Amino acid sequence: MNDCPVYPNLLLVAGTGRNSGKTSFVCQACNEWVASNPLVCIKISNHINLQTGTKRIFQNPEYTIYEETQASSDKDTSRMLQAGASNVYFIEADREYVYSAFQKLSEIIPANAAIICESGTLRKYIKPSLFILVNTIGTIPKDSVKDIMQMADKIFNFESGNLQIPYKSVVFIDHQWKLNLT
Repeated sequence: MNDCPVYPNLLLVAGTGRNSGKTSFVCQACNEWVASNPLVCIKISNHINLQTGTKRIFQNPEYTIYEETQASSDKDTSRMLQAGASNVYFIEADREYVYSAFQKLSEIIPANAAIICESGTLRKYIKPSLFILVNTIGTIPKDSVKDIMQMADKIFNFESGNLQIPYKSVVFIDHQWKLNLT
């Protein structure tokens, strides 16, 4: 993992389990965004619940890439659009194809875009400028997260249903994400 490609314009967000606050953290970062560059959000999962407003933009036997086009639902990807992302994409892929899918999607994202991606698996393949882990106190992290926890630049711990992250805790400066916890 030391030889991973580096993505300085990428903020990677993972959680210790389902409903851990990942999307809430992403949406908070979007809401605090100052529009100096396009802001692109990506959600990566091995399953999808297709609903209205999702447009398939690429598919092969290993993965499918969708673009969220509707901001008026309660889907995580819609919430990201509501929060201010310029574009939101969803990658459906098994773990071994996550990086290939991310590379493919990277071909259409503007080079100057700030990217926020919700995925723990992707950290096994790349080095973002900032990797945030959202942890619900008292829960046991899922196995897939245990081996990436030590890679987190910051772990935000919170009680279930009480995600409180400092205002502008992450900022995009000089084309890279940085912690802002002064």
